[in-house]
Amino acid sequence: TIVPKVREAFRAETDPVVRQGLAHLLASLHNASNAIFKIDDNARSYALTVYRRNHPAANHAAEAIVIYPTTPEQIQALLKRDAVTPAEGGR
Repeated sequence: TIVPKVREAFRAETDPVVRQGLAHLLASLHNASNAIFKIDDNARSYALTVYRRNHPAANHAAEAIVIYPTTPEQIQALLKRDAVTPAEGGR
């Protein structure tokens, strides 16, 4: 790729004006690569929401504090809570 070649030219160059130009080129290449490879936060958030909605056990395990049910009553309460859809007031 071009970045390693420009970086090597920048390091080898002794003329301050040329170094400045190469530094600007490296900055532009860095910004361009950031725009290309940056994670799409909206897509990630949407995918996570859909997955957690469709997998209640994984959603429960992903909470900051998880208290696992140990009795049949607790299991039923958890299943009942997870059956509520986000539109109905659940998570």
